[in-house]
Amino acid sequence: MTNRQMANLLSCSRIPLSAVCVFTFSPNKVALSICSAVAVIIFLTDILDGYYARRASESGVDGRHWDSLGDKAFYIAMIVALISHGMLLAVVGWGLLFREVAMYIVRIWNFAYIQNILKHRIFTDLHGFFMYMTIIFGFYNMYNIAYRFEVPLVYLVNIFAIVSFGFGTLSIIKFLHQVSEE
Repeated sequence: MTNRQMANLLSCSRIPLSAVCVFTFSPNKVALSICSAVAVIIFLTDILDGYYARRASESGVDGRHWDSLGDKAFYIAMIVALISHGMLLAVVGWGLLFREVAMYIVRIWNFAYIQNILKHRIFTDLHGFFMYMTIIFGFYNMYNIAYRFEVPLVYLVNIFAIVSFGFGTLSIIKFLHQVSEE
């Protein structure tokens, strides 16, 4: 198997793993432990697919699409899980879901300019950082419910999600603005 194939396989593995998170994110301690372990595996596959892509000395558009699809599968799974457990406001979740779909479509429609997205990488990186903070605090709150801690921080899930949406939307606007100038 080539490094490129390994990178793409790792990216695509996040899709079924993400589905596991939707079904196991719950206050049931065993299910929550499984979900946590799967989330760690998803995070590791995200790191490893980049490693294999760099070893292949390729930054192909196809690889970026597969990586992005794997990331979005996990984000969407966790958004659905957080909404279903009342940790994320539905309107905020809708905004995040819409942003994820919109960004994927924008990247596909403008694949000739995909290298230009690196110029606005800071906004995409900040979106990802705050999305992960949303997910981490979602896990914290589910552990809070499962183990009956007395420090719920549900409001932080929504604050981080709103900030993630803001940076994510800004990344789309900046990218489209740049494409329209070329």
